[in-house]
Amino acid sequence: MTWRTGGLLTLLAVVVMGACHGGAPQTPQPKASPFLGTWRFVSGRYTQPDGSLSVADSTQLQVIKVISAAHFAYVTQAGTRFVRAGAGTYRFDAATYTEHLEHSSQDSMRGNDYSFAYRLDGDTWYHVGDVNGAKLEEVYRRVK
Repeated sequence: MTWRTGGLLTLLAVVVMGACHGGAPQTPQPKASPFLGTWRFVSGRYTQPDGSLSVADSTQLQVIKVISAAHFAYVTQAGTRFVRAGAGTYRFDAATYTEHLEHSSQDSMRGNDYSFAYRLDGDTWYHVGDVNGAKLEEVYRRVK
């Protein structure tokens, strides 16, 4: 191998290594979701458009919500009675968590987005939002 061939191969190797190791701009990696995992309902307050209020805790409603990197699913029961279930995709930013219901046991909810202001405090998730005209305030705890 001549110097010219060896020099060109070395230059090519340097260019390729530079492109693979920070020489080219990198696409930012998506932020890991702080919602990953399984969550259980703790309590909720539901204010209807007419102002009537209902309150529930985990003795009245059992809700389990499972969240992966891009999807969520939940099922709700009252005792042994099925109430509702849904699944779809979600997105979030620093202040808002939004679910897009692709599947729902309630036809009127399917295909809709539902956004909530949220706060995470360790393994406790607080969110507040509007669902079909009712103000919803719920608390969930991550299952360990």
